[in-house]
Amino acid sequence: MLISRTLTVGLLAAVPSVALAIPTVTASGTCPGQTIFSIQGLTPNTAYGVLTSTDVGTFQVPLAAGACPGQDTDLSAVGIALQTSGLANAFGEASLSVNLPAAACGLAFQVIDTGTCQLSALGVVDACVNDGRCVPAEWSDSAYLYGYSCPTDVGEQFMVACLPFGSVSPAIWGTGTYTHDSAICGAAQHDGRITNVAGGVVTVEVAPGQAGYTGSSQNGVLSLSYGQWSCSYFFR
Repeated sequence: MLISRTLTVGLLAAVPSVALAIPTVTASGTCPGQTIFSIQGLTPNTAYGVLTSTDVGTFQVPLAAGACPGQDTDLSAVGIALQTSGLANAFGEASLSVNLPAAACGLAFQVIDTGTCQLSALGVVDACVNDGRCVPAEWSDSAYLYGYSCPTDVGEQFMVACLPFGSVSPAIWGTGTYTHDSAICGAAQHDGRITNVAGGVVTVEVAPGQAGYTGSSQNGVLSLSYGQWSCSYFFR
């Protein structure tokens, strides 16, 4: 069961008649549960849409009435949907209060401003709500980098979106269970959870440190062996 981290994020200062180039999303709440998504940087008084998908990739936006034709997203064609749409206010802001079902936890999403056809950074509903990271992971990111450590966070789970064609870091130690400073996306490819070509969303669980970690070569990725380490993670 996913352990929620509740995060309340302050809104950006409102500046009339000035829109940011790229929409930004902040959130407060839990998933599943009641959540408020705040969107800034939209074109004032203009329509926006929230797109979701079950994975990441590259796919053109399925918007009605020919809005933003040919615009590529960072979302996969698998399960892509326009979840909701609305109108930004005069400050280029919008707020969505949603009672998220369990099925929504883990969905990848992007917000599109139909006035400029700009997309927000890729987000993952659960990671965004629970940890505040409404951005995809760098392929070098680790659980340690995200602030997870042992014994405090053992058993906690979090989700990471790995964009396609990342640079696989050699900083990976272990097989199946990895040191918590190992690169998550590279380890996920090593573990067969994602591919470098397609990327993907993975669920990471923090685990106790191990007496040793055995390296191996799997799925085009080489992991290294290491001795005792204080904290670990594996994939759900």
